[in-house]
Amino acid sequence: MRSCALLLATVFVGTYAADSDKCKDPPDYHVEMCCDGMDVLLTEKDFDDCKFAENMVDGNLPPCDVFNCLFKNHDMMIGPDKLNRPKTKELLMKSYGKEWSSVIENSIKKCFKLLDDQKSPCEAKTFMLCFYDYTTHACPIEHWTDTQECNDAKAFDEVCGHRSLYE
Repeated sequence: MRSCALLLATVFVGTYAADSDKCKDPPDYHVEMCCDGMDVLLTEKDFDDCKFAENMVDGNLPPCDVFNCLFKNHDMMIGPDKLNRPKTKELLMKSYGKEWSSVIENSIKKCFKLLDDQKSPCEAKTFMLCFYDYTTHACPIEHWTDTQECNDAKAFDEVCGHRSLYE
């Protein structure tokens, strides 16, 4: 069930070190495509119910209300655009196996800090993109797809910076 991560990976914006020749030709693959087991809480049904794909226009992410819908489906919102942080943390920590616990906890901390630092007008969207980015880049080895494409994508990101909206 990588479709949710794949969907997000297709719209991530690249940021690379401009002065490095190695960073001028990024691989087609994204790390988000290489970590199995990410879709344990937000499922394909959630994405379908909230019409995620239908609201993508020209490869751009859907509007805030689509992300809010995803989180509202799991009672993770406490207002129109406000994330219920304790509930979000609780559900995410419960949803992943033990091998994920430190990765999930660290990702949650980093993403809550990002929300505080950015004062995001759409917390669900900002949190979700941040969470997928940090979590997939720290993917536990037993969930990592060990292929040349995935390893090249990870190596590229380590040298040139994560190719995503946050990092």
